[in-house]
Amino acid sequence: MNGNYSGESRQSSFRIGGSLSASRTTLAWKLRTRVNGSFSRRTVELSDGEDFVDERTNWSANQLAVYALADHWSVGFEVQATASTRFNQDLGVDFLPAVEFSLFPYAEATRRSLTAIYEVGVKHFEWEEKTIFDKTSETRPAQALRVGFSQRQTWGTAGVGVSYTSFLDDLAQNRMSASAGVSFRVFRGFRLNASARAVRIRDQIFLPAGGLTDEEILISRLALASSFDFDASLGFSYQFGSIFNNIVNNRF
Repeated sequence: MNGNYSGESRQSSFRIGGSLSASRTTLAWKLRTRVNGSFSRRTVELSDGEDFVDERTNWSANQLAVYALADHWSVGFEVQATASTRFNQDLGVDFLPAVEFSLFPYAEATRRSLTAIYEVGVKHFEWEEKTIFDKTSETRPAQALRVGFSQRQTWGTAGVGVSYTSFLDDLAQNRMSASAGVSFRVFRGFRLNASARAVRIRDQIFLPAGGLTDEEILISRLALASSFDFDASLGFSYQFGSIFNNIVNNRF
């Protein structure tokens, strides 16, 4: 849990947030529970003496359960509930059973992995404001396909992934993404790290019908209509000394 409050003579801000996670992994089962949320409120006195108030609520609860059928196959499901001011979402509930195929045995996952996951289920939305599709709530069938490859070698690690999601009742409302990352070992302890991600967006069913005010755009209160999203990063890291220490000293 964490929270903070700050203020000046003409403005103040408050935020509280927290998270909880639990997981258990065996040879047959993988179970994971995650809960996180936050609430923030910012008040600013404008030049005309009126107060501008920006309140945001974001939370999510996720339960994943996976059962290993064999060396190359797994089945499972994911249940998720969310709320997000940014995405005009008063409540969202997803139920997505899934099947996964691993080209390599799962026992080799720490060295190399090539998996494909297919999910199909339903998504329910309760919108804070009426959307551009004249909806205040809706339940939609949905699917997702994700393929990922990762490899660890003496020179470092690398991974790529692609995904496709869509609503089954309207395949034109979809999203495709691709990502890649590499951590290259230049010499002992020194690594060059790079990553990139790009998304083609065609599924923004959450956009409010009333549009956005200039104030909402300036403070990024709600997501804008967009056809793509991308980011990239480049950096390096250097680690020296031993990562092991057999001395326990709990003073201070």
